[in-house]
Amino acid sequence: MRSVVRGWPAGRPRVLVTDGWLVNAGDAAIALAVDRLVRSVWPGSAVLHASYHADLVGDALPELTFVPPLDALLGVDGSEPPRDDWTTDDGESLVRDADLVVSQGGGFLLEHYEPWPRLFAHVRVVDLGVPFAIVGQTIGAFRAARARALLRRSLGAAAAVTLRDAPSVAHAIELGADPARVTRTSDLSLLLFPDPPPVSPDGLGRGGVAVVLTTHEQQASGNDTDRVRLSANVLADVLDRTGDESVTVLSTVQGFGAHGFEDDREVATAVVAALGPVQRRRVEVVDGYVGPHAAIGTLAGHRAVVTQRLHPGLFALSQGVPTAVLVDADKVGALDGVDLGPARCTRPADSAAREAALTTVLAPNARRGADLWDCLAPAREQAARNADVLAEILPVRTA
Repeated sequence: MRSVVRGWPAGRPRVLVTDGWLVNAGDAAIALAVDRLVRSVWPGSAVLHASYHADLVGDALPELTFVPPLDALLGVDGSEPPRDDWTTDDGESLVRDADLVVSQGGGFLLEHYEPWPRLFAHVRVVDLGVPFAIVGQTIGAFRAARARALLRRSLGAAAAVTLRDAPSVAHAIELGADPARVTRTSDLSLLLFPDPPPVSPDGLGRGGVAVVLTTHEQQASGNDTDRVRLSANVLADVLDRTGDESVTVLSTVQGFGAHGFEDDREVATAVVAALGPVQRRRVEVVDGYVGPHAAIGTLAGHRAVVTQRLHPGLFALSQGVPTAVLVDADKVGALDGVDLGPARCTRPADSAAREAALTTVLAPNARRGADLWDCLAPAREQAARNADVLAEILPVRTA
């Protein structure tokens, strides 16, 4: 279990990165990317991560230094009290001493997640007079009057708002962000892969197909029963098209269902249990939490990936692994400008669209390696725009 630090380390500017939801390894990867991004913009900076779940999974992220989540630091309504003998005075002092608070990218600013403590915390940062930025985020439409009022205050005061998909740009501006401070970028996790994958003979060290199943990222796929059925169809389609090849089922969101968090292991277990015995023997279901480093390494070891979540798709594509991204959520706009053909499937419930995606990535001649990494250049370049945005917020401080 990782402990949290008590105060700012040496270095300036002091940047507090908040909102990382670490039991989701996609968010954890974003935390790693933001840490690197901040240090690239301001060498010698002091960076702390006010993330959730550092006590559960912080050991998987040894590069990062943690403090309690921002809402706990500030003692806002609905927050959990901070651990390790922190007081609200301690937390407010730490936030006041920051030169910048960065709300890291992800997809928590959606009304159905009810992110009220985070909204209160963002407003509190603004009220304290600390510069505040939102980077690489997806923002949905909000209808609740109180949520809209809170977002108007935080977005309206933000020094910068960068967004990874086009609908989020429209939502942010409608909610009060200054259009002059809004920038369309892409998903920050792409910054973890600045170089093409090593050149090697096709298939060397790679075997089998990895499949990521979820019922949580399918906006247009009906009710829970429909989503489970879709996941079952995805796995069945892969098994039907891969002969006797091994199939590994895993997710970047698993291992903590007993703690009350969403856990894709549940749908994986149900879907695999419903298979016939011959097909079931071909499938390995990965247990426990799969952190960002482990997810990246595991996906790279397969010849192809089929995923219902965005971040496993970004990890695999960035390592040159042919990948079918079967996601209909706005966040898939992070891949706008990237020519994946049918492999980017925004209608996964449409069997013809899904078949075209699988045919594209499971073919022996599927685009892979450095060629596939090259095609992600538009999205990587968009993600890299975050560095310029951050550099404009603060002069370099060394005192």
